[in-house]
Amino acid sequence: RARAGFPVAARAFARAAVLSASRVERSIRYTRAGECAWESGAAADASAYLDQARQLTEDGMLRADIDRLRGVIAIATGMSERGIEILVDAADRVASIDASRAIRLLAHASEPASAAPTGELSIALGKRAEAIEPRDPSSRFLRGVLMGHGRFHAGETAIGVRHLRDAIDEVMGSTETHLLLAAGRAAFFVGDDAASWAIDTRILEAARNGGAAAFVPMVGTRVALMEILGGRFEQGRATAMEQVRLARSTTARVFAGPAMSMVVLAEAMRGDTEACRQAADEAVALSSRITLAAIED
Repeated sequence: RARAGFPVAARAFARAAVLSASRVERSIRYTRAGECAWESGAAADASAYLDQARQLTEDGMLRADIDRLRGVIAIATGMSERGIEILVDAADRVASIDASRAIRLLAHASEPASAAPTGELSIALGKRAEAIEPRDPSSRFLRGVLMGHGRFHAGETAIGVRHLRDAIDEVMGSTETHLLLAAGRAAFFVGDDAASWAIDTRILEAARNGGAAAFVPMVGTRVALMEILGGRFEQGRATAMEQVRLARSTTARVFAGPAMSMVVLAEAMRGDTEACRQAADEAVALSSRITLAAIED
């Protein structure tokens, strides 16, 4: 399903949902329609499909899956606090039934939590993760990342970094995008530039080839920062502007502000005061409430 195929698939699933005999089948197919609409960049359509899917089911696991995507969409469209609330509530509901689902829901909430002005959200997510014991390797990895960020922000720096480094080592050979996203962020967080660069450029290439654009600006912004800090100011600026354009044209517009902040940094490093000031004003204007403190800093 290349990017051009997602809208077609979304409409096909929605039509199938209308024609389905049971509420369960309609809910599942509306959920699939929401997933495809989201991948195509149609956040409003995705949200509408998911709302219909949620109304049609009382199944706790399916509702958690629906809420996972609802939370992700809220975060990516600038409603980070609401998205975190949806994801954490869903995780709390299923934690005693399906530990792996709960951990994955918390992991989706951790990205905007890391951009919050304080570490309180990361600490809260880490504590929740520590109370859950998933069995599968992927969820254990995500649990380690959540615990690492939580312990680090709680002042237990050495323990936090150890959790993160252990998690990075476990997933380096993975091909699962959601695991690599968490690993790239963890590597960046602990200052392992080589690992972060390797993971993030791999994700970017796979996303560009595979068509899913929702998370590209987030990863591309980290790549831009590494290019700028490595002295490649023009390349870093170009990479950052690519992420700004992509974020503005897709459902990932919440990442436009952080991406523009990399343009600010590139202009500052180049010594262009006026361009730096203009880019800074734009970065603030593009930022959501949860990222604004970080951008202003």
